[in-house]
Amino acid sequence: MSQNVTLSEEFAGGGVVLHKDKVLLIHKTADKHWILPTGLLAENEGLRLCALRTVKELSGYDCKITDYFGSEVYSTNEGVTHRGFYWMMNVVGGTFSVSAEVDEIKWVKVSEVPHKLSFQTQVICFQKYIGRVQSRQTKQAHKTR
Repeated sequence: MSQNVTLSEEFAGGGVVLHKDKVLLIHKTADKHWILPTGLLAENEGLRLCALRTVKELSGYDCKITDYFGSEVYSTNEGVTHRGFYWMMNVVGGTFSVSAEVDEIKWVKVSEVPHKLSFQTQVICFQKYIGRVQSRQTKQAHKTR
């Protein structure tokens, strides 16, 4: 007997937010996971705007996109394909305050990020594209000399 499965696709935008050579991770209140800030695309919203909005909503920080970071794709047990797109960002304003969705944030050294993330899909994505962050840090270090 075959089972009816509804296949669908979700798109999300998120940020690899950098500040003083560290990456922002957020702690989700409900499920106690540490993640890169990411959220689902709203109707009539572009992915870059989704990423900026999501970072602001989850962290309180206003950010500026500096470059594209990378993407992740995975499927849930319910048959939903999730496609997440991330941009590197710098903080330009704002402050963190605890909310119903996020109860804590931490700034983590780039090399430690894969060990702190709760979801393997984000770990793989970060490890795949980590060179982009390191390359950017090297360029910035040369500019300040």
